[in-house]
Amino acid sequence: MFSLIAFILKLLFGAILGGALAYEPGKIRSESRILYSALISLIAVSLVSISGFSSDNSAGFVLGASIFTVITAVILLTRDQNFDQRLLYIFSAVVGIICGTGHIFYGIFFTIIVYLVINMGHQLFENNDIEPDTDDTGKIKILK
Repeated sequence: MFSLIAFILKLLFGAILGGALAYEPGKIRSESRILYSALISLIAVSLVSISGFSSDNSAGFVLGASIFTVITAVILLTRDQNFDQRLLYIFSAVVGIICGTGHIFYGIFFTIIVYLVINMGHQLFENNDIEPDTDDTGKIKILK
């Protein structure tokens, strides 16, 4: 019974975090991106969670095969989309994999970091033309 509750919570958090990656404030027509991202994360959570229920010696092999399957399926299914969407869907699958293994707080942290880089990354590289302070002789000034 507790494993069913844990599975449902993994599915819930995986779908929410996967959809949150694709959310862009101010965009009008991004519902399909949010839906696809949440579904990819949901599939990743379900495959990884179900493979984690195996209690024999091959549990690591089955988990690795499910992770490989998820990443390969996302790469092959998004071949004809642009690079930004492919990268978003791969990160959505990674969030699903992280949540599927039971590390929901790591998934939340990873989602926050990826969301900030995807949506605010252009601001990180806006002021990158930093020149050192030099005086007339060409030596760098030391501020005290």
